Amino acid sequence: MRAPASRWWAGPLALAAACALAPAARAQEERTEPGRPEGFPQRPELPHDLDDLRDLDSFEELERWITLRDEAATPPPLVRLQLGPVFWVDIQSEIRADRRGIRGTRLTALERRQGLHSSGVSPWLELSVGRDIRGGVDVLHLHREGSSRRQEETILFDGVELARPGDLVIGRFELFTTSGFVEWDPLYGRTYRFGLLGGARYFRLQGSLRATRPGLDPVGLTLRRRGELVSPFFGGFVELTPFDYLTVSSRVQFMNWSWSNAGLKNARYLEFRLGGTIHIIPDVLGVGAEFRYLVVRAESSRDADRQLEAGMAASGFAFTLTLTF
Repeated sequence: MRAPASRWWAGPLALAAACALAPAARAQEERTEPGRPEGFPQRPELPHDLDDLRDLDSFEELERWITLRDEAATPPPLVRLQLGPVFWVDIQSEIRADRRGIRGTRLTALERRQGLHSSGVSPWLELSVGRDIRGGVDVLHLHREGSSRRQEETILFDGVELARPGDLVIGRFELFTTSGFVEWDPLYGRTYRFGLLGGARYFRLQGSLRATRPGLDPVGLTLRRRGELVSPFFGGFVELTPFDYLTVSSRVQFMNWSWSNAGLKNARYLEFRLGGTIHIIPDVLGVGAEFRYLVVRAESSRDADRQLEAGMAASGFAFTLTLTF
């Protein structure tokens, strides 16, 4: 009996199919190499001869596969000078002056009720010297005046009846502050820097009011009070440099205790900065802008014959020029 015809071509057909699928199977085996996700390049093969390990290219290729290389951090500049104007766009001030047991009127809105300008410009400068540990000084001065404002109530200031309802009053307010500080960078790299700072700050607050009683023969009276103090402060800062030509930074300073020989005590001070610097010439010249928020408040001791309470809160923007070398 003769076998069916289909049996004669089944064998050659199976052999041809096996030959055709063999390359695909080898390719699939390469794609599914154990321990390597799909889509990743093959691991570099080490030379069988140990003498070939002297090849520098082989070492660099192996290093790129095993580790992530990071460039060493460059030390900070030895000297850094920053200066520029600070444009305060929203300022709120208050003051109260007592004398000889006469409690003064608490003036909580000098800008709205006594005509003091709610904005101003102050020069600012900061100089520091050092590497990982830096020492420096900073200075800021803000002086504001106002325009005449008719009063709606009686004002007692420094033991004197300064104004009555209907009188005209002009307010003035001055803040001067300077400090000596030390910065320490406990953690830094090529693109980041985290630091702590502390020091002693001196500041002076001075407020004055000029009252004019209108009439055929106007009468004017000016009273001013001034207080100054020295206080330790603490804070910290963060600097990020994602590119060689850009640095983004944030800084905060605060204090809540002070000593003084001139009257003011129990001080509160807070300064916050957030901004960036564009390095026109890296490590030499940069320009930047910052948002700033400042709170200053102080009061004299309770048992003093003359007492003064003064405070100011301000927010604004600073434009800075940075020189490093």
